[in-house]
Amino acid sequence: MNSYEKINYKLRPQKRIERALIAQLINNFQHIIGEKINYIGMGSLFYADFVYFNRYCDLNEMISIEMMEDEFGIYDEKKETRFRNNKPLESIQLIPKAVSKAIDDLPFEQSNFVWLDYDGSFEPAIISDVEEIVKRTKKSSIIAVSYNDRIPKQYKSNQEFYIEKCKKEYSEFVLEGVDHNFTSKGYARIASGICEKYLEDQMDFYNNVNGTNFVLKKLSKVEYKDGEKMNTIIWVLLDEDQPYAQSFEQQISDSEIYGELNLKMEILTLFEKQLLDRKPSADRKDRKRTAEELGLEIETVEQYYKYAKYIPEYTEIIV
Repeated sequence: MNSYEKINYKLRPQKRIERALIAQLINNFQHIIGEKINYIGMGSLFYADFVYFNRYCDLNEMISIEMMEDEFGIYDEKKETRFRNNKPLESIQLIPKAVSKAIDDLPFEQSNFVWLDYDGSFEPAIISDVEEIVKRTKKSSIIAVSYNDRIPKQYKSNQEFYIEKCKKEYSEFVLEGVDHNFTSKGYARIASGICEKYLEDQMDFYNNVNGTNFVLKKLSKVEYKDGEKMNTIIWVLLDEDQPYAQSFEQQISDSEIYGELNLKMEILTLFEKQLLDRKPSADRKDRKRTAEELGLEIETVEQYYKYAKYIPEYTEIIV
């Protein structure tokens, strides 16, 4: 079952914060490179990211990738019809294919923000998808990957973790000296670490293939939890031959999403938000006292004040 069948994406407050911070990053990136970019994502049935970015970013084109197959891998016409009917904007181009097959249809001769926002766990196929995107990119672009912190189903049964099977399937991406001693608690961290090191190591090869001078840099890692624990890694594929490359790091670091972020905020009721809004304070002791009064963690109160402008407002109607 896809996550959009379990929860309305618009009702995920920490995802909303991440989305807002990414919108800010998109705007900063466009300002630095001096041109509009395309947004390429996985809009799901709600197209929440597309609606938000259309409102807060001045984008060139928007492309949504969505696999239109049933559980047996057979094309599902009804599914595609439903996704097309739910497009909130005519300008959104829908590519009804898996990422690996949609790559041939993407505008890599232009600058893009590609967000592969996967429902499931990190798997070797994700590395292959990102590798193809990096290999084909012709202009400075940003690439983001989101994934669930869990271990994929094929690597476990009940409480057993099939470590040898896991190591075997990742073996083609493991470089000498890179940690590949998978553990049940460290799976996602180790898998994403293998991905990062592999892509960085392959950059010389990609540049030789394309005749380019790109460098791959990690801009951010975001952790959050709206029910499931999720991670997002964001890289920039930077064309070092461009005049903005020299000052890029300094300029992009103004983005709030730059660096390591851990969104630890508890889900707040409307009443709790109202109480917090009445007691704004820059003093940590005051915030700690407020957290204790409300029975909240101090991290929740700290992050509420930091990201309050991005948190969606909900209204309860009792009929």
